[in-house]
Amino acid sequence: MMTARAKKEAVRLVDHGDYAMASDVLQETRQQMLDCNLAMSAPEAAALEDLDLELKARKFASYRKKSSIQSYTRSSKRSSGHTSLFYAFGRGPQLGEISQQDTEAIVNSTNSELSSYGAVSGSIHRAAGSELLVAYRLLNGVAVGEAKITPGFNLPAAWVIHTVCPTWTDGQAGGRGVARSVLPKLPGVVGSKGASLNRISGTGHGRTRVS
Repeated sequence: MMTARAKKEAVRLVDHGDYAMASDVLQETRQQMLDCNLAMSAPEAAALEDLDLELKARKFASYRKKSSIQSYTRSSKRSSGHTSLFYAFGRGPQLGEISQQDTEAIVNSTNSELSSYGAVSGSIHRAAGSELLVAYRLLNGVAVGEAKITPGFNLPAAWVIHTVCPTWTDGQAGGRGVARSVLPKLPGVVGSKGASLNRISGTGHGRTRVS
């Protein structure tokens, strides 16, 4: 609620022509968020920084629009209070070779038999080494819509989450719901190891699609 109040107050000040005070409100709240050192602190601070930049550039129409969009996507009805993924991923997804990401955990999109032959799985297995395949087999497969975790071994990432999304057919078989159901499970799976999720793979076995 701290940032929501700040954005509302800043808009009120802008409407009254007090641009300097509005900027001060945004900057002060941004620093307070960073001082809190919570999981959402950096993304929320980045959102406030973007608003302040618009304000300092005197792009008032753009500022109001961006503030409204942030408040809408941040509302409890839209996201249960969670910040936008745009800011959660540092103003956008990080692109690159997943097996080279230096992070606590990555997600391997695989099939139910946990095959290591797919494009993503193969890359991860080659980088992790033979120990991953041994640990992989001990998982005894993964059901569609579920997720299991192994160490990363030789990977820069400490952990690998293995998950299976449904194969895309005609969009009428409930695949979207199953695919979406995987995402909320990932933080809990990696959290059980005392880590946090920062990178996910976007492709895997078969043709999958989430919209």
